[in-house]
Amino acid sequence: MSKFKAKNREEERASGISPEAQEIDALLEKLCEKEEEAKHKPSNADKRQSLQQEKATSEEMRFKAMETMGQI
Repeated sequence: MSKFKAKNREEERASGISPEAQEIDALLEKLCEKEEEAKHKPSNADKRQSLQQEKATSEEMRFKAMETMGQI
């Protein structure tokens, strides 16, 4: 992938070169886009862990609120 990206950047920078897009170039470009999306999209494990942390925090806050209400 990095070779493809480097080649594309070099061709875009070069003056007077108008490379013809081939089918393989289009497919590699789509693959690169999908790879970038995957890097920035959190995994299911990350989502699950985040939800568990939020749940634990909310339960702790509720417990503290219940304790406070019981002390009044």
